[in-house]
Amino acid sequence: MSFRKVFIVVLFFALFGLEFCFADYDNYEMYAFEQLNEKEREVYQKISNAVLNCEPVVFDVLVGADANMKVLSAFMDDNPGFFWVESRLRYSLFVDEDGNVRNSIHLYYTHQEDLSFDVERFVALVSKFHQYIKDDENDWIKIYHIYDYLAKSIKYDNNYMDQSMWSVFFEGIGVCAGFARSFQYLARQEGIPCLMVHGYERDSSGNIGTVGHVWVMAKINDTWYQFDPTWGLADANGNVDFSFFCRSDAKMGMTHVIRNNYPLPECPSDAFSYAQMRKRYMKVYDESIVVPIIQNAFSRNELTFTLEFENVAELEKARQSLLVEKKVFSLFKQAGFSVSNVLYSTNRQNYSLKISVSKFERL
Repeated sequence: MSFRKVFIVVLFFALFGLEFCFADYDNYEMYAFEQLNEKEREVYQKISNAVLNCEPVVFDVLVGADANMKVLSAFMDDNPGFFWVESRLRYSLFVDEDGNVRNSIHLYYTHQEDLSFDVERFVALVSKFHQYIKDDENDWIKIYHIYDYLAKSIKYDNNYMDQSMWSVFFEGIGVCAGFARSFQYLARQEGIPCLMVHGYERDSSGNIGTVGHVWVMAKINDTWYQFDPTWGLADANGNVDFSFFCRSDAKMGMTHVIRNNYPLPECPSDAFSYAQMRKRYMKVYDESIVVPIIQNAFSRNELTFTLEFENVAELEKARQSLLVEKKVFSLFKQAGFSVSNVLYSTNRQNYSLKISVSKFERL
């Protein structure tokens, strides 16, 4: 939900109550809400009302911290724009003056001193991003700009505590939750449905990590795809990693494990992956395809490009030919370029080969 909408919703809440917030589901902005049962939805509404007014305590909620945390997480997943509420709570029992025991949760806030001013600043800052997106561009190009923008502009700091978009846009730093919420927020401003995904990383041995991770799904041309903007971070030369851009469940599942509290749409295709769209995917390794790939990459000022393959056997064929036998240097010449050195890395987990050069010169 954009902050322009937030202002409208706040006004609407004041005039007409909470019903307006839950009137339109087909744009997926309330997707997590839809997955909740009736009692959970009631608490969701109470949290929504409390957050808009920065109220610290919500009464008559569910029993237990875990049950209420599920609802707060759903609220945060639906509303990336509410940067002033933190994704944590404290559950307690409250005894009112009549001796009745009531379940309650305590919410935590930032930016309370001058929230309206901070919201105004935030809207002005984020609006600058949209000068890079033309109205007539298709959704794939729009989402490419969002992914590229975050990867090149924001630094990742695992020790950073802010999980919201505030640190991403105002301080240029964040963690995976901040990256994901920023991506979701920007995508939705462009009219692209986008959902939060929670889970864990999977290592090359298939082991699932213990530290949570957050990424997103977005819908392009009626098909859902997964994106991990945190793993796309640009390298020292400013080259973005698009290996985790517009991926299927199967492909992303090689490195990511979903653990959402509610079901998510299926992502069945890799047709719009960066490798497919830039013709850098090969079912069977073909040396002749590498030359136009080099030309395309260098024409885009990409000093790093990634080749993807159908399986690990084709990946190994490419590595042997290009790097062990050093044929890559002759292919650079065939493409019309001279390079001084080549760095590479192979990822047997998702069948990809990344090739990097420090600079290139046209022959």
